[in-house]
This record gives sequence, structure tokens and C-alpha cells, in this order.
Amino acid sequence: PAPLPMLPPPIPQQAPIYAPGALPIAPTVMPAPAAYVGGAAPQPAVAYPAREVPNFFQSPFREWDDEDAAQHAYNLAQWRVKILQAKLQQAKLRRKLFATASKAAAAAPPGG
Repeated sequence: PAPLPMLPPPIPQQAPIYAPGALPIAPTVMPAPAAYVGGAAPQPAVAYPAREVPNFFQSPFREWDDEDAAQHAYNLAQWRVKILQAKLQQAKLRRKLFATASKAAAAAPPGG
């Protein structure tokens, strides 16, 4: 039988590295505030109204939405008119072409 492959030696766990004689820094703890000593009692904090979070999914000018929709509908209607006018012009040219081709076919001698 073939010899079993050798596994690499396990990696030893290393201790954290600090400067010689230094210990890890503890988080800074602020001392408790001293009791109020004085004449007048402190005033309560001013409560400001909550700010409205902007909604980026709505247009900022909602009063313009109807106008924009009307302008879009008008543009679509104008495109439709242009397309229909182009089709009408093509039909006129096609009628003219067929009339010319039929005249030429009628004037040609039979069989040839």
C-alpha cells in the first residue's frame, strides 16, 4: 500500500503582540457628572420638532405631476398624427405608382 500523506504541523496560537511592558488599552470611562450646585435649577432641554425625512421616490413638485402627464399625452398624440400623415402620404404615392404602372402596362403591346 501507498504511504499516507503527511499533514502539516498545526499552527500555534500566538498571543497578542504589545509593546514591552504595555498592556491592552482599556476603554476610557467618563466620570459621573457632579451633582448640580448653584442657585437656579437647570432648564430642561429644548424639544425641537422632528424633521421630515425626504422621500426620494416621490417628485418634490406634486402639483406639476398633472401638467407633466398632460404634456406627455399631448406629445404622444402629436406623434400619432405625424405617423398617420406619413401613412397617408405613402398611400398617395402608392396610388400614383400603381396608376403609372397600369398605364404603362396598358400601353405595352400584348405578349411583350
